[in-house]
Amino acid sequence: MKNIKQFTPIIIGYKSDEEKAYKTNLEAKKNALQTFYDYTGKFISTEDRKTFRANLYDTFVKRFYDKYAKDYPHITINKLFALLDVNIEKINSLIAIINSIQIDEDAPEPNFNIYTESDEQNKLYGYLKTIIDNIENLQKGAHHVYPAPLINAFNTALHYDFKENRLKPSVHFVKGQIIRF
Repeated sequence: MKNIKQFTPIIIGYKSDEEKAYKTNLEAKKNALQTFYDYTGKFISTEDRKTFRANLYDTFVKRFYDKYAKDYPHITINKLFALLDVNIEKINSLIAIINSIQIDEDAPEPNFNIYTESDEQNKLYGYLKTIIDNIENLQKGAHHVYPAPLINAFNTALHYDFKENRLKPSVHFVKGQIIRF
């Protein structure tokens, strides 16, 4: 019986721009929700936020009406908003912001790692890492190797990471998405 080797993906990059956008949007949504709850909390109870999240506007209107309708019979909801100085435009604006951000603030943070998708990509990544390791070993001596000509010579198979100040395998090259300039 043949031994079948299981493919194991390797982390070859990180989607830092997507992570930054995710965190910015998540923070904006949390801030908008908190502002919504703070403002509507002046008029109604906002403690049970799970049921609130199903439909923010309808839940607010229902709770508001249930709380104040008995004190002001025969007044429409809009007149009741005006009478109690409820800025319904502010509430609608906050709801629009909350609904426009398509992130579930209670869900775990997504994985922003970039992985290989095949054994061939794993091998290519390994070859490029070996080349980089050999270049770094060469530089440990008195030899200096400039990375810019190497990047051109390897046809963008390598790229320079300015944060870590070193050469790295190009994610696009490993994935077969070669970028031409």
